[in-house]
Amino acid sequence: EDSSNASPQKKDEEEAAVKKKYGVANPISFAGPTETDVHRNALLVFENYLSPQILSAEEIAKREEILRRLDQYSRKGNGIRPGYMV
Repeated sequence: EDSSNASPQKKDEEEAAVKKKYGVANPISFAGPTETDVHRNALLVFENYLSPQILSAEEIAKREEILRRLDQYSRKGNGIRPGYMV
């Protein structure tokens, strides 16, 4: 993607993201999810609710904790710390 046409604010955000490096390579993309991504995610969530699953209360609690952590990590400004494995 050519960032020469990007707004100054977008360029600053990209430069800050590259400087704040958590791995050995630059990010693949700075773009957020597309409409297709959002739609597919909604379909997966819906399908998950339709499929019968027999889980213990402990398994459900573990899954909810993982989802909470993923939600925290995915929010803007909250990345996974260097060397930290989920």
